[in-house]
Amino acid sequence: RCLNILGEAAEGLQRIHEHGFIHRDVHSGNFLVGKPEETNALLTDLGLCRPANVTEKETLFGVLPFMAPELLHGGEYTQSTDVYGFSMVMYELASGI
Repeated sequence: RCLNILGEAAEGLQRIHEHGFIHRDVHSGNFLVGKPEETNALLTDLGLCRPANVTEKETLFGVLPFMAPELLHGGEYTQSTDVYGFSMVMYELASGI
């Protein structure tokens, strides 16, 4: 079930990226998961979502453990920083934290 949920979640993030956007707040609290017998996972809270070509280096937001290290050193939000956040979601789900 864990891998199926992660697969669904990854597809949601991929769709956001394919449409040229950055979520900018990927963390486990922004995923909705279906009933125990289901594997649905939806990425929610698109309030900080922006087109990938819009940069805002001066603004730092998100949940610290899910933020890419480069953001803490003045880096820009990118699709790669979204992927870092998702990797932390994968770690959290796989480890049971």
